[in-house]
Amino acid sequence: FHMPRKALLASSHFVGLEDICHLCTGGESPWLKSHREVFGLFSELKSAGNRGRETVLEHVEATRAGIARLWSVEPSHVSFLPSSSEAMNHLARGIHWREGDNLVTTALEFPSVAWAWRELQDKGVEIRQVPHTDWLITEEALLDAVDDRTRLLAVSQVSYYTGQHLNIQTLSAGLNREKTLLAVDATHASGVLPVSAALTDLNVTSSYKWMLGTTGVASCYESDAALAQVRVSTFGWHNMHYGPPPNPAQTELVAMPHLLEPGNPALLNIMI
Repeated sequence: FHMPRKALLASSHFVGLEDICHLCTGGESPWLKSHREVFGLFSELKSAGNRGRETVLEHVEATRAGIARLWSVEPSHVSFLPSSSEAMNHLARGIHWREGDNLVTTALEFPSVAWAWRELQDKGVEIRQVPHTDWLITEEALLDAVDDRTRLLAVSQVSYYTGQHLNIQTLSAGLNREKTLLAVDATHASGVLPVSAALTDLNVTSSYKWMLGTTGVASCYESDAALAQVRVSTFGWHNMHYGPPPNPAQTELVAMPHLLEPGNPALLNIMI
């Protein structure tokens, strides 16, 4: 029995797919032919001095606004990080963990979500990995693992291993959001499934899968609640106010979205 399926995007849009049916976008998407034009444009703008840089930054902000529209959030809450792994480590470093706290995740998680917290065990923080039943992990099982000392529930919207699609609305509604933050890696969802970042406290996606971009940049949403609870732990010229030397002993940090971008984000990758 054969049921024909229409491709999400014609193969003619991609490099090298003339005689190939590409079924591995969940691993790495093929290269769009239009990316070649972006390389050419960026090379011209890179050589055009400050005026060229201003145009590059306009493209960056347009991309930020596009991500915000896709996720139904405000652009001012969307930052560009180097990877989804860095977003999870931002939480691991920035939450004020106390001995006896715990975080909940799944036993089938991608390592970046499962083990960004590995150093916290030395501080007496428990990592609760909810087991699967016939390779499924229900939203109810995840919520049942949460208690008054759970600081974070960290999951992937779509599992890299089984393809299970968690109901983020159910998880969000089932948490006491004043006590427990919800972090979601949407890498296997964003670009092909609806992503409601506003239901989360941190929502991040890599760019080289269904977003049809490349490595080196991950779009990251952070809620007001997370911004109030999670300390920024990486600093540079791009996320603080500074003037000419001599440098003061302390300086003020900038606001979102650049707060999570201590240096230049990957400008070319964002344009792609």
